[in-house]
Amino acid sequence: LKTRVRAILQPPENGGRQCDGELEEVIPCLPTEMPKADCAFGPWTGFTLCSKLCNGGFHQRTRALDPPASFGGKPCDGPMHEIESCNARPCKHEQPRSCILGEWDEWSNCGDSHLQTRVRQIVQPPLYGGATCAGSLNEIRSCSSGSDCKVTQWTPWDECDKSCGEGQRQRHRQVVKNPLDNSKKCPHSLVESEGCHLNPCPDKINCEMDPWADWKPCTASCGMGHQVRQRSYARQRNLAGLGCLGNLEETRHCEVHACACKTCLWGHWQDWSQCTRHCGRGQRTRERKVERFPEKGCPPCEALD
Repeated sequence: LKTRVRAILQPPENGGRQCDGELEEVIPCLPTEMPKADCAFGPWTGFTLCSKLCNGGFHQRTRALDPPASFGGKPCDGPMHEIESCNARPCKHEQPRSCILGEWDEWSNCGDSHLQTRVRQIVQPPLYGGATCAGSLNEIRSCSSGSDCKVTQWTPWDECDKSCGEGQRQRHRQVVKNPLDNSKKCPHSLVESEGCHLNPCPDKINCEMDPWADWKPCTASCGMGHQVRQRSYARQRNLAGLGCLGNLEETRHCEVHACACKTCLWGHWQDWSQCTRHCGRGQRTRERKVERFPEKGCPPCEALD
């Protein structure tokens, strides 16, 4: 979830209008390190041998998902199995028998790619010039439909943040299920606030804050990190005073020099094995191992001398 906040710069006074709106907004977000990946089909395989030598048979070919959809990507739309007629030359005079397709199996369970598949078989292939089967033997569909955002009911209103004068109170709700794909999105408003009217306050003492301290050192010795700075309350308000506006801590990104990349490290070659033959042409082998695998983002190991 992503949040953003705002503060009340001036509370209502002398019968002024109360603030109307939220002090905080929350929206769902997908992890930036896991981008959407749309489904794609791999290449078709070659056609199988024809099922008949004459009077028309059939042969088929298949293809796979490469890759399947992930993290909300668009699912594939199309067949994964194709059938064509072949060897149409006539045979002996027999009664034609048309191809018959069986019933569809149940849809499979949803996986990480949020896809379901089902298959069916050819019950009877076409014989003696009968009609070939028309249709796919494999179907695929997205199983994320109907997965709308769900939120809880609003909580009761909090107590007023002031014991006298005019204050604010809040209520909130939570996201219990994030949406998938193009389902109904979550509402932007998860926190609501309204004014609350209480008895007049005595003379007020407002809250005051100290200046910001210096930024602390970056948390990373190389690459991307963050820095923090803080401040404290110089003076607390009394019951009639105004509270301080703003945070007591701030964070910002910091980047030191780029980190060194730990690449692949090969070990030494072992000795050659004994030759597979005592005379003529034989074979012998030797091996080596990877002593250190590369870190994420570094070039992969390559089997080079």
